Amino acid sequence: MRGENARLGVETAPKSGHTARSVTKHQSSSSIGLRHTAHADRDILERSGVAMDSLPRNPPTVDDVREFRMTGPWQSKSGGALHVPISLPYPQAMRFFDYDPVELGRIPVDIRGLRAFTVSDITAGGIGGMQFHRIRTEISFVIKGKVSWRFEDLYGATREISWSPDNVLYMPPFVLHTMTSEEAGSALVTLANTLYIRDDPRTHDTYRADVFHGMRDRFRGTGGLSDRPRVHTSLG
Repeated sequence: MRGENARLGVETAPKSGHTARSVTKHQSSSSIGLRHTAHADRDILERSGVAMDSLPRNPPTVDDVREFRMTGPWQSKSGGALHVPISLPYPQAMRFFDYDPVELGRIPVDIRGLRAFTVSDITAGGIGGMQFHRIRTEISFVIKGKVSWRFEDLYGATREISWSPDNVLYMPPFVLHTMTSEEAGSALVTLANTLYIRDDPRTHDTYRADVFHGMRDRFRGTGGLSDRPRVHTSLG
């Protein structure tokens, strides 16, 4: 994210489409061009009334980030190795599609749905994420290499997880997450319960760490209490 988007904290897709980021990145003419795109993104979001930093009520915690184990491998009829990264009973699977109606009401488009994406060929030391979502829940697993995750919630708690190909992570909204690749060529797959249209920032539901930290300070200043029942729950 560049330029004016820093004020709003809205994460937009890079021109290259490569979501893995290195620790440092020098400014280029393409990054200058992204600043012009950021103006348009900002205008769209502001006209739509999207609330980027409104405080949630009873948000998830880092303890709601759940770890599962991939099962397998077994030999398949084809002679290949069969792995099962995700196997959930029906009630748990349906909770993946729980949405907070208050958060859905903050954006003018319906982004509910199912989406899968991959990030591959991540360099050693490459950093991704550094963001949070207000609506999106994700289930992610490594298919090659090794990565580590750092999570932070609005209550101020943090958690770190070292992640190898037999780990599967469930990540709820309102948890800041940062991924670091520990091996060159690492790759991961993520399932998300929201749609994403690259050219429509209203669908992105992705916000920067500085927005999160501002919300955290305000949330903790209110005591982090609410009488509204929490909608998002962990799968376990």
